[in-house]
Amino acid sequence: MLKSVVLSPSLGAICATNKHPLSHVSVEARPGPLPLPKLDTNGCTIAVFHPIQCTSGPTTSHVPILSFDVFPTSPEAGALVGLPLGLVLDACSILAGNKRGELQSYNSPHERVAGDDVDMDRILSPGLYRFVVVLEGGGLDYSYTLCPGFFAWTPPVAVPDRWKGGEPAHAPDLQAPASRRTGDRLLSEDDVCVVTGASSGIRSTHLVPNSESRWVATHWPTLLSYGGNPHTDLNSVRNALTLRMDLHPRDGLFVFAPYANSVVTLFVEETAGDLAYQYHLRVVDLPGQIRRGYLYICFALNVFEHLSPGVGDVIELEYRCRHPEISAVGGPDSCIWEDSDDESV
Repeated sequence: MLKSVVLSPSLGAICATNKHPLSHVSVEARPGPLPLPKLDTNGCTIAVFHPIQCTSGPTTSHVPILSFDVFPTSPEAGALVGLPLGLVLDACSILAGNKRGELQSYNSPHERVAGDDVDMDRILSPGLYRFVVVLEGGGLDYSYTLCPGFFAWTPPVAVPDRWKGGEPAHAPDLQAPASRRTGDRLLSEDDVCVVTGASSGIRSTHLVPNSESRWVATHWPTLLSYGGNPHTDLNSVRNALTLRMDLHPRDGLFVFAPYANSVVTLFVEETAGDLAYQYHLRVVDLPGQIRRGYLYICFALNVFEHLSPGVGDVIELEYRCRHPEISAVGGPDSCIWEDSDDESV
């Protein structure tokens, strides 16, 4: 069936000025784009170690359990360099199986830096730290076990309070209309990329991917406490964001995290300098239907998949400490466990 073409008044006026369909002159191509400005980490990192790593050899012999590349907080001269304290403490807690704790300086005498009693929006400077679990009675646990990976991680019944907000605690189920389905992808109702504001070259992507459906089924009772039904939520706008196609919430370049009563984008990989220049520490226009528990799970996925290079190192050290007969073969000469606040290291 042929379709009629109707020109808008403005387009019709432009077309009327062209007496012949082929112009008599050529136009020059626009010059190529200039390189985008970048933020530079200048090699700055925040590296967090397990206490066992501080007692079994020099820093250079161990890989940190957490490692973040650190950008300035803005492109302006004199901007602070660091990451929000809450981001680092939450990542440490996830690796410790949701146990809360405090950061201490890496080097002896391991002075306390900060814990949950400090403003979570304070900026933590680049440096070497160690994470120690704080017990309910106030004691410190230096021999806590690390979670080996996301597959073994149990989500908390309640996510930290600062991750909540923006939706009712038990919001009703909200699935995307069938007309908005594209294959297996769900298009959320954002219309633009929630990070960049772009309206073209965008796609919908899951916070918790379908590939983790078995993990979701395993932790069904816990996820029910986040409100709604995890089965329907996984493929609904409760778990979907619209992003530019070159951005992905689980690729390790950036994380979504709470800061100053908003959700912001925090870039944690030095290769993302051009993106960091424009979008680091910027508020995200997060849709209200997103379940914040899924946002926290997405953060945990990034922690395990991209930000925790030294977990295997610690697990091996723990094994060698418990089996000293093999420690002479590539293992530490001695393993010193600190079981009280009185440290001799």
